[in-house]
Amino acid sequence: MNTRSIISLPLVFILTCVSLAFSAEKSVTPNLPDWVKPEEEPWISQKSSYATATYIILRPKALTTLEELQKLNPDLPKALPNLATLLPNARVSPKFKNFYDEKIRRFKAGSPLSDHDFFDCATMLEFGKGEHKVLLWQSDMDVDTDGSDPLRFKTLEQYGAAFTSHSFMPVLSYGWAKDTSDSNPILVRNDANAKSLRRLQKVLNDAAANAEEQKLLKKINALFETQIDQYGAHRSDLAARAFPLAELDPFIVVPESWKNLKTDPVMPGTLAAVVVKDVIYPCIVADTGDSHKTGEASLKIAKTVNSAASGSNRALTALGATYIVFPHAARVSGRVDYKIVRERVIALMTEAFGAPGPEHVHAW
Repeated sequence: MNTRSIISLPLVFILTCVSLAFSAEKSVTPNLPDWVKPEEEPWISQKSSYATATYIILRPKALTTLEELQKLNPDLPKALPNLATLLPNARVSPKFKNFYDEKIRRFKAGSPLSDHDFFDCATMLEFGKGEHKVLLWQSDMDVDTDGSDPLRFKTLEQYGAAFTSHSFMPVLSYGWAKDTSDSNPILVRNDANAKSLRRLQKVLNDAAANAEEQKLLKKINALFETQIDQYGAHRSDLAARAFPLAELDPFIVVPESWKNLKTDPVMPGTLAAVVVKDVIYPCIVADTGDSHKTGEASLKIAKTVNSAASGSNRALTALGATYIVFPHAARVSGRVDYKIVRERVIALMTEAFGAPGPEHVHAW
C-alpha cells in the first residue's frame, strides 16, 4: 500500500518520509516572513526502526544592508545618521549563528517554536572594534513585567500591571542592596502563603484516620511541598536586595548565554538603547532570559512605544525594534539614575553612529 500526504510543522518542513508502510513525497511551500532569505539545512531524523523523516530546516540569513533594514524600520537612518556609511564594514555577529543554532537544537530535541518565535530576530551586527565594539540586532518587542523594589512599591496592589504576565518574576539579574527598612510586599505575601499551606497540610495529615488515608495524602503532601518551595524561592534576594521595576524603569532582556561568553559578553548593567521608528530609548540591560529568544523590553519602554502593551500583549509583533548594546562601556551599578544613563547613551551613540538630534532621543 502506498499512501501520499502532506505533513507540515511550524518552521521546519518534512519533505520526505519513507518506510516499509508509508511514503510522503510532496514538498510543503512555507509561508515565510517577508524579510527571510533562508538557507536550507537537511536533517534526517530516525523516528523508529520502520520510519525515517527528512526535514529541511530554514535558517534565515542575517540582514546586512540598509535597504533590508529599512524594510523593517524605514526611519532608522534618522536616529543613526552614519548607519549607511558604517554598514559595509559591519560584521555579522557570531551570536546570530549561535542564536539560531539554539532554536534548531530545540526543534531536534522535540520542542519546536512557533513561526513567530523562531523568526524573531532578523540580524545581529557588530560595529567598531575592541573597546568600541557595538552590537545591534533587529527584533520584535515582547513585554517584561518583572522586578520588585520595596522603596517604590510598598504594597501588592502596586504590582497589578506586573501580575498581568503569567511568568512574572520579582527578581532580576541586575539589582542592588536594599536601601529601605520596608519589607518587600511580595516576600511578605509569599511567607504568609507558605505558612498557610503548612497549616493546611498539618490539618489534613492530622485528620488522616487510617493507613489508607495516609497513603492517599502522600501525593497531596508532595504537591504541598512543591508549592511551599516555590513560595520560598528567591527569599534571600527578596529580603536583602532591590531590583528595577519594569513598570517604572527602562531596561531590556538579553539571552542568558550572552553573559557567559569569553568574547564580548553582555552583562546585567550594560548600557543599551532601543530604536523604534526614529526615536532612541536609552536604557540598560537588567536581566537575561531564554537563549533562543530576544526582543524583550520592560513595560516602561513597551507602553511608551505602544500604549496597549501589557504583560499579555506585545508592544511590537513585527520586527520593528532595533536593539543596541555597548558591551565594553562601563556598566551602571546600584540604584540607577536614568538621566545619567541617557547622557551616557547619547555619547556612546554619537561615537558609534553619529550625533542624533535631540528630537530623536527620548527623555525619561
